[in-house]
Amino acid sequence: MTVTANTGAGAANNQGQLRETITITTPADPQTRARATVTIPASVVIEDARGRALRGDLDVTVAYYSPQSSEAMALFPGGFDDLPVTRADGSTARGGTMQTVGFVSIDIFDEAGRRAEQCSAPLDVTMDVPADVINPNTGAPGAPGDVIPVWTYDEITGRWAEESSFVAAEGG
Repeated sequence: MTVTANTGAGAANNQGQLRETITITTPADPQTRARATVTIPASVVIEDARGRALRGDLDVTVAYYSPQSSEAMALFPGGFDDLPVTRADGSTARGGTMQTVGFVSIDIFDEAGRRAEQCSAPLDVTMDVPADVINPNTGAPGAPGDVIPVWTYDEITGRWAEESSFVAAEGG
């Protein structure tokens, strides 16, 4: 696991709107050299769970968890089996096994200690996928062009939600 914490990473106005773009990249994982980058675009409105705007200086912590680190995988939210999930089509299910190519945790707090729970627009998250990670759909090492689903975890409900997918690019 690699972590970058940026105190005073950026600031939000009284309406919760980010004043400038924030980009944070974690250090490379010592074993795989993989890392993650999070970009929060300027003008995004950031709110806490009650819909209140985060204001003032923001502290942002980004953590990258390598799928090849047993310590990182022990921290996988909700465990790997019998998980409650919401699919991209809105259907819900329980059961099955989650497999990961790695994951990223993002925590944002304002100067009053309020924690971000929602943003008015998506954040841009990129993550290197270690070269020898196995694609569970093909049983072969991951390759450029593989389609990988993107999930988010709700710490309050303990439910994973399928958000979208991405196509793996050359070089991680």
